[in-house]
Parts: sequence; C-alpha cells; structure tokens
Amino acid sequence: PSLDRQQYLDSSIQGKIKEELSRLRKQDSELQKQIEQALEKESLDIASQNKTGAKGKSSILLKQELDDVRSKIERHNQRREKVDKAPGVKSAREKVVQCYNKNPESTLECWAEVRDFRQAVSRAE
Repeated sequence: PSLDRQQYLDSSIQGKIKEELSRLRKQDSELQKQIEQALEKESLDIASQNKTGAKGKSSILLKQELDDVRSKIERHNQRREKVDKAPGVKSAREKVVQCYNKNPESTLECWAEVRDFRQAVSRAE
C-alpha cells in the first residue's frame, strides 16, 4: 500500500485503540460510581433502621460501615491491579508492539496479535 494509505491505516488503528481505552476507562468510572451509590444507599438504609439506637451504638455502626466501604474499595483496586499486572496481558501487549515495530508500513498484518491482546484483557477482567 502507498505511504498515505498506510499512514491513514495506522492512524485509524491508533484511533480504535484509543477509543477502546477510553471505553474501558469510562466503564471503570461508571463502576466506581455504581459502587459509591450502592454503598451510600446501604448506609442510608442502615442508618434509617438504627435511628432509635443509642449514640454509642451509632458510632460503632458507622465505624463498621466505614470499614466495609474501605474493604470494598480495596477489593476493587486489587481487581484492577490484577488486570494491569496479568502476565497474559503484558506478553500480548508486547507482541502487538513487536509486530507494529516489525511491520511499520503494514500494521494490518498485526490483527491476530491485537485480537490476542483483547482476549487477554477480557480473560484478566
């Protein structure tokens, strides 16, 4: 293919990768919002159920809820790190980069590596 066409294809592929990354970040952000909303609702439900309790009991309950929220956030962060550090993801990413470097003028030949990378990310999630 001509140089102009190859540049167009390269920019198109890079655009698709950026779109996928943006989609994943948006999905992560939405998941965090859902977790926060669920935790807030749960806290409000528990607080309304325990309004009649003594103040000492309420502070204990609040501490338990706070610990619960912290543990949920920690679990979420661990899952995210797991995907980022998954060995299959790292090696698949490296294969895509190697293929692009090996074929700078014909990046479409790297479709299999890109597919494998996407599958590795899906498995790691």
